[in-house]
Amino acid sequence: MTSERLLNRIKVISFDGDGTLWDFVKVMHHALGYTLTELQARIRCQATDDLTIDKMIEIRNSVSEELKGKVTNLEEIRLQAFKRTLQYIGCPDQRLVEELNSMYLKHRFEDIRIYPDVLPTLDFLKQGFVLGLLSNGNGYPERCGLPDCFSFVIFSQDAGVEKPDRRIFLKACQEAGCK
Repeated sequence: MTSERLLNRIKVISFDGDGTLWDFVKVMHHALGYTLTELQARIRCQATDDLTIDKMIEIRNSVSEELKGKVTNLEEIRLQAFKRTLQYIGCPDQRLVEELNSMYLKHRFEDIRIYPDVLPTLDFLKQGFVLGLLSNGNGYPERCGLPDCFSFVIFSQDAGVEKPDRRIFLKACQEAGCK
């Protein structure tokens, strides 16, 4: 099949958000930097002074692995990671866990900078294709500077399964009205 014939058969294109449309690692580090600074200001001790963003990421990844297959909501995973972080430094405090989580999410979403070529590319592709956002993340288009760019948006936390599980792709096909 020629590339032109193949291109004529494509009707829908879905994008991931984190790492595809914006630099998630940069955003995550930035948001964690705010929360770490706040944590260190509130709890003055050697354990918080020694805490690093890399250690916070390690704790979050550990929590995520433990919850794999049980929890797909990344905001819940992040909340549990902050809980574990405070346990790690020996200062469990549920109210502070929730405050740090809120602060992280605020900066995580407010500080997203989409790559410069994203909007022109999406505008061009919208002329001939149905566009969707299909992600294990939680970067809602309206929070990320991409309102009205996608005909459908599917997050693993809403679908109850994560990519690469075929069921999330079948859900995308259903939402897009294609096979």
